[in-house]
Amino acid sequence: MPNMVSIDEPFIPSYLKDTFVDKLQNSNCPLCLPTCFKEYSPKYVKCMDDKLMVNYIGPGVDDTQAESISTDFAVSTEVLLYYFEVDIMDKGEHGYIGIGFANNLDNLNILPGWGSGTMGYHGDDGQIFDGNIYSNYGQVYGPLYSTGDTIGCCVNFVDGHVFYTKNGTNLGIAFEVALNEDLFPIVGMRTRGECVKANFGMKPFKFHIDSYAKAFFSETRVIVQGEDILNRLI
Repeated sequence: MPNMVSIDEPFIPSYLKDTFVDKLQNSNCPLCLPTCFKEYSPKYVKCMDDKLMVNYIGPGVDDTQAESISTDFAVSTEVLLYYFEVDIMDKGEHGYIGIGFANNLDNLNILPGWGSGTMGYHGDDGQIFDGNIYSNYGQVYGPLYSTGDTIGCCVNFVDGHVFYTKNGTNLGIAFEVALNEDLFPIVGMRTRGECVKANFGMKPFKFHIDSYAKAFFSETRVIVQGEDILNRLI
């Protein structure tokens, strides 16, 4: 069951406007979409700047001192398409930064993809890690990323695909996900000085997600699925 909230002006990113999601957000049962990171007394990371910026504050000696942080809400599968971006403000000492999703919050004491239920694209080696398949063993995926780069992450709940972008360029499919599991956007860090800032749609994205979403939501199968969701939830 998706998270819902009754508020006057529910948040909705620009790429979801003029879609069935927009109609849902203007109903009496809008979905809760991520707006910031969640404060939960972490050991090694600290939220700043309206809970959009995250700094690594741990000693960063070994992997036991890695930590991830999730958003305030999970992304409901009912949205069908979701995208967010993360600006790498500072890669820190080694740039051990991971960006991805989690279907539960049981493994936030490690980098995304190193624990069951999590997945992540790592900046220091360009590899992707899927904790549901190969845990600490990564697969070659994309370029390294560092200070000044912007990494985007998109989930498509119709096809069950996750892809990443770097500085506005689509890097291709990275993961396959279940179509019935809500996902939390997560970011993880491991070495001193690392700092990132997330964009959940409060400002323009580097990637042209609006045009991508327009094509996606115009597909007949997506229109039909969206109408079914509206009929069930409103």
